[in-house]
Parts: sequence; structure tokens; C-alpha cells
Amino acid sequence: MNGSLPHLSVIIPAYNAEATIADCIQSMLDQNYPRASFEVIVVDNLSTDKTAEIVKTFPVRYICENHQQGPSPARNSGACVARGSILVFFDADQVATPSYLKELIQGHEDSENAAFASLNIGEDSHNSYIGAYWKNEWEHNSKNFRGSRYLRFSGGNVAIRREIFQKTGGFDTSLKTCEDIDLALRIQKSTKLKVRYNHNAVSYHKERSSGVSLIEREFRFGIGSFCLGRRHKEFAEPLYAEIYKVLRRTIMGMLAVLKKICECLLKKTKWQNCLLILLDVVMRWTNLLGKIYAKFFTKPDYTVAILSSGLGHIHRGVEGWSQDLSHALYDRGVQITLYKGSGKKKHPYEKVIGCWKRKSPLSKLLLKLRPQCLWHFGLSSSYTLEQMTFVWNLLPELVFHQYDIIHTKDPQSADILKKLSKWKLVSSKIILAHGTEEPFAFINNFDYIQHLAPHHFQEAEHHCPGYKPGWFMIPNFVNTEIFNKRDKKALRRKFQIPEKAFVVLCVAAIKNTHKRLQYLIDEIEFLKMNELPEIFLLIGGSTTAESDDVMQYGTSRLNGQIKFLTNVSHDEMTDVYNVADAFTLCSLKEMLGTVLLEAQAVGLPCLAHHYPVMEWVVKENGECLDMTKKGALSLCLTKYFDKDYYQMKSQKARDHVVNEFSLDTISGQTIGMYKKVLNGTDIELSCGTHDSRSLLGRCL
Repeated sequence: MNGSLPHLSVIIPAYNAEATIADCIQSMLDQNYPRASFEVIVVDNLSTDKTAEIVKTFPVRYICENHQQGPSPARNSGACVARGSILVFFDADQVATPSYLKELIQGHEDSENAAFASLNIGEDSHNSYIGAYWKNEWEHNSKNFRGSRYLRFSGGNVAIRREIFQKTGGFDTSLKTCEDIDLALRIQKSTKLKVRYNHNAVSYHKERSSGVSLIEREFRFGIGSFCLGRRHKEFAEPLYAEIYKVLRRTIMGMLAVLKKICECLLKKTKWQNCLLILLDVVMRWTNLLGKIYAKFFTKPDYTVAILSSGLGHIHRGVEGWSQDLSHALYDRGVQITLYKGSGKKKHPYEKVIGCWKRKSPLSKLLLKLRPQCLWHFGLSSSYTLEQMTFVWNLLPELVFHQYDIIHTKDPQSADILKKLSKWKLVSSKIILAHGTEEPFAFINNFDYIQHLAPHHFQEAEHHCPGYKPGWFMIPNFVNTEIFNKRDKKALRRKFQIPEKAFVVLCVAAIKNTHKRLQYLIDEIEFLKMNELPEIFLLIGGSTTAESDDVMQYGTSRLNGQIKFLTNVSHDEMTDVYNVADAFTLCSLKEMLGTVLLEAQAVGLPCLAHHYPVMEWVVKENGECLDMTKKGALSLCLTKYFDKDYYQMKSQKARDHVVNEFSLDTISGQTIGMYKKVLNGTDIELSCGTHDSRSLLGRCL
């Protein structure tokens, strides 16, 4: 029996719980679950009564916190030392029935279940109408929990798989209330797994009987639920809707009270039902007042602005990074504003700020006519001109809002804002995500630099001597929910590509300098000449001044076995990747190569040059070779004509990106980094390893 049941760790946070902790622990030790298959961990939050003495009389693990923090940090501390594969969170003022643990984890064999939840049943206190109120509350919650899109659970009555708890970051200690609902929503949204609800797992909660304590609790819950609505939009309701519901309930409640009073006067029965209805009305109003207070008198922990001058008219990595990161942070409750250079507002957190687009005729004319001396002021290219006009148009917004953090990949924008901050016009912390190969002398001026790979961090440390407490490494990411495997045959018909051909894909700006597309075309021509299986080259990317020459060269060499897709939208890129059988990037150097992540996310083996960054991204899930040698790429591609070898590499590629570079993982690390920056503490990242997980983990 022990072998069929998972090992559990029951974590009980306690603070001044001498009146209840003994009954709580004893109820756990009396479980009909095999004693060798679970442990009990009590985390003492620096109690000042006899809690510690009582706990030490039981055969349980006792942990005492260094300083008083609250139940959420205590639960997280217990999870850090837990040995079980499933973590059970229980409260010190609860008593479990003997079958509680066994019932709670029903369905643990199903890997789709991330957590297992149940409800408490409040004990009747000496105030019988308050006891009845709690009973009604639990029954009401039971219906809501099972009928909503996402199931919610109580932080003191839930079991969570250990790996899922660690992946989602545990309880958010910045939330004072509703942190359990926040965790429930994050688990289901980020993992797409289920919360299993079992009403047969029964525990009794010794509720506080004071009416004042009830009012205080409801007020705090109102504040917490409003703040939670900022973080999880599907949880929030407009304030006017809340007011309408409370007013409607008040009227119905008052009518019910009048009816009960009449019945009581006629039958001379107890007034308990009248008091229960009145208490319910008072609690609803108290909860509403808490939400109104939170709306007008509380502020978010911090505010973030993400800037992208090209978003709206340019489709490439920088713009996609800004768009996807903003959306992920918004979903995780960060107060985010995305400023884009053009287009239409598609999301509530977006704002469109005009600028001179880099490809506009006006920008090109100005650059031709500009005096050479203006080069010193940033007018060296159409991209820098776009960033300058974007920032100057944006400046009133930044001065008015004074965001805590400004995060951007546009180097000229960051440089201008850095200079303006010296004049006290902008007080924000400015983070430059270094993805455009700026010189070391340039990035050395910034206090906060996000490097995209360990190699870049090492190079920067070597060329920019001196301790940089605000420099860190967080790579680009890929949204693995969007970039996934799809029907290849249907997509080939859509793009008019031969269904039986072996399709090699390259996603890059259509130019020969840096991207070396002529080398790629020559290598594919070599395979074609040797009469190997039918091969087809697909190149997708934005056009440049070199595009016409590259397309003419490719057409003349491959004669119908090549296709160019120009300026494909970000939303269509998943379809483009799914057309291919293999992906290659022939540039000899990249800051990261987000296209390599996107390709691996749909299961494409990747072939790249053996530059350290690309070796770190691809690892053993593809091939890194010397692309300066003629014939190297074509020879390597022939390995993938073997179906078994191809399938093995394909699955590894997908798993690698999901585990290391998923949007959820990186956005979580970004939030951890924001908190470090705002707290003024060293981010303390080093590059002694090429293991992205260890590097990222240190951000938290």
C-alpha cells in the first residue's frame, strides 16, 4: 500500500496558536494514511506564547522563522525543506477528519491534476448565528469553486504537487490576502493543469466568534480581492457591478428580515435567522468598502513602462519581445504600460506614440540632407532617428506618470532617457535589454543592463572593469503556447510549397551581410546537384536594401526550389515554422537568435554556427558547425534525412525550449529582477556556468 501512495509533506504555519495547535497536529497524526508515507512540518512564525513548547512534544519537524513575516512566507519556508512529492498546506486552527489526507489526494495518479483542494467546515462558536454564517459561507464557496472557469482553493486546505509549486514560485508574499487564490489562478493559467476538488476531504476550522474580527476580515478580503483583480483580469468585476450586487442583496436581505420578524412575532421563535441575514448584509457592505478603499487609496507595488518605437510597423525580434513580455507581465498582475511607435491599440495596457518611422520617405530624405555634425547627436541612421522622435513625443507621458521602471531594447531611447534622468525629468530605473550589439563603451554608461546570454555577460565583465551590481543575465523567451506543432500538410498547401519536399527554413532579414544568405543558397544548391531527396529552401524575413540582389541570386541558383516570404506578421510566424523540416541560421554571430528558440519550440532541429551563444541556445538539440567552410552545412543536413535521427532531435528541441526558455519561466524571472532593482539590492548574477536554469534562479 505504501508503494502505491505518494509521500506527503503536511506544512502547518503557526503563530501564537497554543490554543489550537495540539488538536491540529494530533488530527494529522491520527490519519488513516500510512504514517511512513507522510511528514508533518510546523513552521513557527516567532510565536510569543507556548506554541513552540507544545509542538516539540509531538513527533513532527519544527522550524522557527528568523523574523515574523506571515503565513505565506512560512508556507514557502516549509516547502523548501519538505521531502514529499506532494505538499499539503494546513492551518494551525484546523482539525482534520481521519480520512482527510487519503480523500484529499484522490486522483493523484492522473498527471493532469496539479493540485487537490477541499473546503473547511466552520465550527459553531458560542455565537450561534456567526457559526451559521460560516456554514453558509462554506456552502456558497463550494458552489462557486466548482462552477467557475478556474477553481480556487484555500491556502490552508490544499495539496499541490511539489514540482508545480516550485515552477510557479509558490505563494506570492507581496500579497497580504488572497495569496491562495492568486496561486490557484497562476497554477492553472501557466501549466494548463487542473485543480481537483474533493468535498469528502473534511476539516473543521475553529473560526473566530467576534463580530468585530469578522468585519475586519471582510474588509481586508475586499482590499485583497480588488488587488487580485488588477493581477488577474478574469477575476475582477467593474466596481459599479459590485455596488449593484450589494445594493440588490441589501434590499432582498432587508425584505427577508422583515418577513422573518413577522414570523418570529407570530410563532415566538428564535431570532437567529434575522441576525444571520443582517450579518450577511453587513459583511457584503464591509467587503465592498474594502474594494472601494483599495481602488482609491492603494497603489500597485510598482509600475513598469516597456518602450518599442518599431512596434506597429516592424516585424522582428525586438518588437516581438516587447509585445510578448508586456502581455505576460500584464497577465501576472504587473502594472504595465506598453508604448508602441505606430498601429492601433489592441490591448488595454497599450498606448500608441507617434514617431518618424525608419522606412518613411521623410526619414530617408532628412538623413540625406542632414549635416555631418548631427551624427554626434544620434542622427546616424533611420533607426536612431525613429527612436529620438519616439522618445521626445513620449516624454510628457513619462514625466507625468514617473514609472518605477522603464525597460526597453531600443538603445538610443534608453540613452536619451538616461541623460534626461540626470536632469531629474525622469526618475525611473532604466533597464536596457542589450540585444543590438552596442559597443562596450556605450553599455558601460548604464546602471542596469540585461544581457541575453552568459557569453555576453562574460565579455562585458572583461571589457567593462568594475563591479556592476545592476547587470544581470535573462535570455529572450518564446511563447510555447503559440509556437507549437501544427498540421504540416495543410500549411504547405497554404504557402504553396511541395508537400513531399524536405524543407529547410531560414528566418532572417533578407540580406547577405551578417545573415549570409548567399552561403545558405550555395549549400542548398550543392544538395540539389547531388540528386539527394527533393529539397526546398524557404526564407522568411523583412526586406532590406540588399533584398532584391539576394532574391535574384536565389531564384537563379535554385530555379523553383526556393521561396521568399517578406514582412510576415508576428502572428503568422508559427505557420511558417511548421512548414519546415529543419531550420538553419548562417550568421557567424548573434546576440541570442530568438528565431532559434521559436524553431525549436515547434520541434525543428536547428543548425547554426559554432559561436558560443548559439551553442548555448541549441545545445545537443541540433548541430553547431563551422559555417565558414564550404559544404559543411549541406553535409550536416544529410543527417536529418534519417527519420529516426530527425524524430529524436525534434523532440529534444521542443522539450529544451519548454523547460528553459518558456515565456512563463522568463517573465517570472523578470518580475524577480524588477523587485531586486527597486529594493536597491545587488542582483548578483555571475557567469561561471552555461546552465541557464542556475543563472535564472539567482534572479529570485
